[in-house]
Amino acid sequence: MPAYDRYIKVTKAGKYEYVNIVRSFRENGKVKHEVLFNLGRRDEIENNPAFQRMAQRLAELSGLKDIRKDMDECSEAIIRNWGYVVYKRIWKDLDMCV
Repeated sequence: MPAYDRYIKVTKAGKYEYVNIVRSFRENGKVKHEVLFNLGRRDEIENNPAFQRMAQRLAELSGLKDIRKDMDECSEAIIRNWGYVVYKRIWKDLDMCV
């Protein structure tokens, strides 16, 4: 079972949202989904320190840097300037005046 067919899926049931690790596959030409692991209700895991440690460890294993640390070091001016760069590029692609 290849790892690339797994993803995190949020589903709504009643008034709650549930977070699952899901595998997608084809069966008789149709796409199917199989829940591999139910992580629980979204509201219960959002600020759960144990879940945050697990997410941090997964990020480490996948080679990702600590995004929160990068955001803390990023100034508001830099964030706003990126917004300008994006808009400028979109306007250029649409042949609009900048």
